[in-house]
Amino acid sequence: MPAPMEDLGPCEMQWDPDGVAINLKPFYGGVKLRDSLIVKDIFEDGQGETPVDAVDMGRIVEVESIMSRSNITQLEIVIAGSVKSGAGTGTTLRVSNTVGNPLLAQSRELRIKPAVDNAASADTSEWVHVWKCYPVIDKEIAYDTTGQRVWKVNWKCFPSDETGKINEIYRYGPA
Repeated sequence: MPAPMEDLGPCEMQWDPDGVAINLKPFYGGVKLRDSLIVKDIFEDGQGETPVDAVDMGRIVEVESIMSRSNITQLEIVIAGSVKSGAGTGTTLRVSNTVGNPLLAQSRELRIKPAVDNAASADTSEWVHVWKCYPVIDKEIAYDTTGQRVWKVNWKCFPSDETGKINEIYRYGPA
């Protein structure tokens, strides 16, 4: 079985907020999956500041995607409190303040598929499935001639509460 993360190259992501998988692409600056194990050091007086052991205290998993040339439907999906309006598919995006919004209840599966010949791989053994994700926008727009305007999205990832995936955060490859 090939390594699901491949060696090089771009990817496509799909998120499923309402039962319909939405393709999120293109990206500029990459998509990054971070998995950080949290450990708490254990000390003893006789050893000073040198830890004598450590205890696993969980993990923080995040996906960072930098979206480029996004359409209004994609932006509505990744920006909390946003609604598109206007004729047809929408031409205006209105963004409102949201407060007290629990993210886990709105978290859905995020699929990361490596690109092969400019298309998302159909080989499920190459996919990464992150079970409970919610997009958190981190946008700073610069109107200048030196940089491209992109939408940085940090995806908060939570352990699954679904039967068969309890406490699982992500999976490489097929079920």
